[in-house]
Amino acid sequence: MFTLCWSPKGGSGTSVVAVGLAIAAMKNSPSTRTILVDLGGDIPAILGMDEPSIGLSEWISQPSMHDFDDVLIEAAPGLSVLARGRALLPESRSGAWSRAILELSSRCAQGSMIVVDAGREPIAHDWKPHVTRTLLIVRPCYLALRRARLAESSFDGVVAVTEPDRVLTVADIGSVLGVDVVAHVPMTGDIARRIDAGVTLTRPPKQLIDVLTPLVDRSCRP
Repeated sequence: MFTLCWSPKGGSGTSVVAVGLAIAAMKNSPSTRTILVDLGGDIPAILGMDEPSIGLSEWISQPSMHDFDDVLIEAAPGLSVLARGRALLPESRSGAWSRAILELSSRCAQGSMIVVDAGREPIAHDWKPHVTRTLLIVRPCYLALRRARLAESSFDGVVAVTEPDRVLTVADIGSVLGVDVVAHVPMTGDIARRIDAGVTLTRPPKQLIDVLTPLVDRSCRP
């Protein structure tokens, strides 16, 4: 399964959802390798890892200097992280993405689970033939929903990240976007504290993993 998570607005929880999906996949299928791809730049901090000196951006800009497997970091048994890196990522319409996407697609074909945190980066056209499922991550926020309505990309489902005291509801999100809300992540104090402390991997928030595990279960079906 090749899942891409995207949001039209920063701060919507895309990295949290991607991390939760990857950890849920790791726990649900311990014999299957999961590769978590970080285009937003926050994954190492959320997982409590050191920021690597090289990542996807360096591999794309200088592919002859680094083997693809060399930029994959083992975060835990069965879970590898492909960090964003410190160089600039290519533009979404650049053909420079194709080689990286083919590498990930090849690993997906070999049985690995791929989860991409695309942040709010424009989705490269080269992703579309290879991605199994694109999830829109959004909060019940007027500005986020407005941008999502204007997005050029299509989505297979919405993951709603909610917090107290919002006027709009999960039902409003599905109604406005016309896409099924496939998961509802309540941004509780426990989840937020573990993310802020960088212990999401060593002490995964049970509520986050429980909410996202059904998506992993669905993705494992033939």
